[in-house]
Amino acid sequence: MIEEALVGFLRNTKLVEPKKISSDKYKVKFDMKTTSQEGIEQEVKMCMQILKVNDSTLCVEFMRLDGDKQRFNEHYQEFKNQVLKDMNDAIYVETNAPLNSAILA
Repeated sequence: MIEEALVGFLRNTKLVEPKKISSDKYKVKFDMKTTSQEGIEQEVKMCMQILKVNDSTLCVEFMRLDGDKQRFNEHYQEFKNQVLKDMNDAIYVETNAPLNSAILA
């Protein structure tokens, strides 16, 4: 359900074809391109992975593989607040995740 929502959003709204979809690992890799006000195109390589925390909780992790940190944060906020908003019943979980990751649990 989560993976289908993200892939559908990428394909239908952003016109982005995922680079790799790994159903057995619940992982999707994709590139997001944006154009700045100055007309400069920027690309952020991202990965979304669904992880099982316990029998009733999943964690959705977004990772920045390459590209601008600010653009990554903007894309993450869009996914969290628009694409996955109906599935985001998360509580804040303190983690030691790398700074280029964002996690919904």
